[in-house]
Amino acid sequence: HTLFAKEVTFINKNMPIVDKIEFIPGLKSLELDNNNIREIRSNAFALNKDLTILSIRNNKENEMKLENSTFFGLEKLHELHLENSLLVSLKSDQFTGLKTLNLMNLEGCGISFIEVNAFRGLTNLTELYISFNQIETFFSETFLGLGNMKIIEFYGNPIRTVETNAFKGLTKLTQLDLSYNQIETILSGTFFGLDNLDKLALYANPIKKLEADAFTG
Repeated sequence: HTLFAKEVTFINKNMPIVDKIEFIPGLKSLELDNNNIREIRSNAFALNKDLTILSIRNNKENEMKLENSTFFGLEKLHELHLENSLLVSLKSDQFTGLKTLNLMNLEGCGISFIEVNAFRGLTNLTELYISFNQIETFFSETFLGLGNMKIIEFYGNPIRTVETNAFKGLTKLTQLDLSYNQIETILSGTFFGLDNLDKLALYANPIKKLEADAFTG
């Protein structure tokens, strides 16, 4: 008996390891919230290539390990929700294969470090939400290659340093929220290249110094 479903919800099942989700014809939306997931293995979703929405929220009992090829094969995915699942760090090429992704939510994931090229390949990403984490530094060229990004929200982190060229390549960005952080100095060229920025939120930061040309660009 073959299951046909557009939406499948699999929550509160205490499923520590996600190995490979079986093929479900017509599946568009999959919800794996509140499962105490510790590990999602390579190609876990590859059999369901028509997925457009994937939710893996509220898995905070243990650090949730993701492989670089965890999301491989999801070439139609538009939304990835990982809110309140414990990730700690984002590694290089963490989201390989998500070429059509438009929205990623990483709020409350305990992320303290983002490696260079963590977002590489997400060329169609337009919205990134990564508030309420433990990030202290944004390094140069963190978002390089995300030329279609329009909205980034990073409020409620302990961010102290935003390096020059941290936002390099985000030429279409319209909204950037860095409020409720610990930023004391805005370096020269911090926002260089943000030609289409309409909204910049920096309130509730202990800003003490604005370098020359801090807002140039």
